[in-house]
Amino acid sequence: MSADELAEQLGLTAGELYAMLLELELDGHVASLPGGRFQRLS
Repeated sequence: MSADELAEQLGLTAGELYAMLLELELDGHVASLPGGRFQRLS
């Protein structure tokens, strides 16, 4: 699922979601993939 689809589904703005995803990426919980997608690592 793309980040934009996820933001819409969760009722968040894209900025709010990307801030959360960045924090999760820095903590090693998700990986950023090409095309604006993310993958859960743990």
